[in-house]
Amino acid sequence: MSRFMIAGTSSNVGKTTFSLGIMAALTKRGMKVGPCKTGPDYIDTGFHQIVTGRPSYNLDTYLLDEDTIKYLLDRVEQQADVAIVEGVMGMFDSLSLKDPRGSSAYTASMTKTPVVLAIDGSGISSSAAAMVLGFQQMDPHVEVRGVLVNRVSGEHHYQLIKEAIEYKTGIPCFGYLPKNKDFHLESRHLGLVPIDEVEKFHENVGKLVETVEACIDLDGLLRMAKGVETMEVDQERFMVMQQQLATHFAGRKIGIARDKAFTFYYQSNLDLLTDAGAILVEFSPMKDARLPEGIDSLYIGGGFPEVFAKELEENVSMKESILEYLENDGKCYAECGGYMYLSTTITQEEKGTHEFVGYLPFHMEMTDRLQNFGYVRLEMDFPEAPKETKGHEFHHTRIWEGREHLPGFYRLAKEKDGTIIKNWECGAHKKQTIAGYPHLMFYTAPELTEKLL
Repeated sequence: MSRFMIAGTSSNVGKTTFSLGIMAALTKRGMKVGPCKTGPDYIDTGFHQIVTGRPSYNLDTYLLDEDTIKYLLDRVEQQADVAIVEGVMGMFDSLSLKDPRGSSAYTASMTKTPVVLAIDGSGISSSAAAMVLGFQQMDPHVEVRGVLVNRVSGEHHYQLIKEAIEYKTGIPCFGYLPKNKDFHLESRHLGLVPIDEVEKFHENVGKLVETVEACIDLDGLLRMAKGVETMEVDQERFMVMQQQLATHFAGRKIGIARDKAFTFYYQSNLDLLTDAGAILVEFSPMKDARLPEGIDSLYIGGGFPEVFAKELEENVSMKESILEYLENDGKCYAECGGYMYLSTTITQEEKGTHEFVGYLPFHMEMTDRLQNFGYVRLEMDFPEAPKETKGHEFHHTRIWEGREHLPGFYRLAKEKDGTIIKNWECGAHKKQTIAGYPHLMFYTAPELTEKLL
């Protein structure tokens, strides 16, 4: 077994840069690198897949229980030479002071994964030791086994930081990255832009790998990652679950909307479907003329349809094909960007109004602020019995007209320390279509997946 996590003292400290550089450098060596990401973010996992050639998995301790987290990480580790988990925010940043879920530290503790701490070395030397010492002592269940230093001015500066950290904490430093604007990734919506939109990405990754090979002790990292404690995984639970889901999904043909406009799919969701025997058929709402023939269900994930609104609007034959399928009782699940695409129009200040599929009577508009952000509890109001699950929201659009024609199907709640602090409604249920803003992980409530697809 071989795995480690790259966590950070804060956001914007270089976790993604270190993760991508190390993943890419080890892949260049011919190693199978199994990438993962703490939390619900889609965009980092997209970068992981590009540099490793392997799908990246989200390990979210709010949306998934401990058994599932261990099952997914074990699955990645079994198929790789080394599993690398990129952390989220600061290492101990979580739902609240009293609730550790969502944090990198909680994931590391749960899975017995050693941590390599990324710190910002700009403007400090010996003081870095105090920072690392605090992270080392914060939680005895989290093992910090190494440090990576970002934004140093050169080798001499790094040695000052390294000597102080190793002398005061006993934790080895495995290397550094110098200040370099080429390593910076532009921001958008979810913190990073989708892989398809980053200019010169491959060129910059090449430069990053050269720097990683020169400035980071990759062999030392690999030695540190070996011999980690084996996780106890309840394989039987997931085998039984797959068998139960197979009664619905075996041989079921599911169309997956996937192109530049729709990129947000949790790999674990797709695995759950294929493990149960489903046949996934990808198509492009931007470029293909019609839906794939003979599909039994349609899955339209999130993404940035507003960015490609013109291309989506102009592909009239695809919109008509989807509309015909839905009107004829075709089964469909859509979330966030997919929810927007099934609506009637999207209006943006700089781009005007574009027409989408028009199956849902909603007119949406892009705003300059987040409408909802974060984890939610949700209940889908099925006639026979409500179905509960959890999800994650992050969107700038809102419905400005048409809600009166179709009531909300999701009853949402935001909680803090076990107390509900906000309630609202969202989404839609029309014929066999279920759509809404929340992103769901199917492993949260596997039995619900049969209702959706």
